[in-house]
Amino acid sequence: LYGKHKGFWLPAWTDGIDVMANITSGGATITILAIGLNSVMESGDLMVRTTAGVLHYFRFADVAPSGSNEVLTLTALIGTTITVAQVERCCLMHFCRLADGEVEILHRNPGQASIVVECVEVPIP
Repeated sequence: LYGKHKGFWLPAWTDGIDVMANITSGGATITILAIGLNSVMESGDLMVRTTAGVLHYFRFADVAPSGSNEVLTLTALIGTTITVAQVERCCLMHFCRLADGEVEILHRNPGQASIVVECVEVPIP
C-alpha cells in the first residue's frame, strides 16, 4: 500500500461536541458547548452530520469562550442553515495517513471480518 505517502481526512465519529445554537446561512461562527477547545486548539476542522445524513465540513481558525459555550470562527461563510435539532453528530476531523503498508483482516464467523488499519495524524500539506 502507498497510503503512507497520501493523506486523508478522518472524522473522530464521537458525540463529544454539542452544537448550542442554530448554524445560519451566511454566518461564519458555530457555537458549541464548552469542552476546553480554546485551551488546546487554535484552529481545526469539524464535521457536522445532519439527521438527514448530509455531511458538512468546516475549518475553524479561532476558538473563543462565551459563558458556558465556545464560539468557533470559521475560515469561510457557512452557506447553509442547520438547526440544533437537525444536528445528529458534530465531531473533529483529523488529517491522517497510514502508519504501515499493511491492512490486517481478522476473519470471524463466515461472512464476518474486522479490518484494522493503523494510521497517524499528520500536518495538513
